[in-house]
Amino acid sequence: MSQLANTFIRYARNLAAKLGYMEIRKWARNNVRTGLSSIDTAIANWGLQEGQSWTIAQQVENKIETITEENPSLGNFLEGFVEGFGDGFSDFIVMT
Repeated sequence: MSQLANTFIRYARNLAAKLGYMEIRKWARNNVRTGLSSIDTAIANWGLQEGQSWTIAQQVENKIETITEENPSLGNFLEGFVEGFGDGFSDFIVMT
């Protein structure tokens, strides 16, 4: 397969993932209710410009920073683990 075809397939895959993500977000804003007001507010504002930015990655990073302050050895281990897991997962996605 040519380099151009590979680039096109990668672009199409990324575009499909982004469009799917946007549709899931729209569906969640309209249909998902947990009963917890702070989570329901975050879901209702998910993806809207006036909504507050929130990502799982940022939450994990904040938690690791808190752990690092309390226990630097454990925090450094977790930071390396999460980074290595992310790199491995990215490589896996690219390979498929």
